[in-house]
Amino acid sequence: MKNTLLYLVTVLIWGSTWLAIEFQLGVVAPEVSLVYRFGLAALLMWGYCWYRKLPMQYDLRQHAFFM
Repeated sequence: MKNTLLYLVTVLIWGSTWLAIEFQLGVVAPEVSLVYRFGLAALLMWGYCWYRKLPMQYDLRQHAFFM
């Protein structure tokens, strides 16, 4: 059940981004739209980590892996 729920959430979020992009075309610059989307995603991920008490610190090796 958990995998199905995660799949549905992913489909809903990913599917709705196309609608958001379509509404913003011509109104907002593409760069600004990108900043909005990444900023919102960062805030949501930070909130999730804070709520679940997950660590948000990484050592240098992990940072290199992220690159």
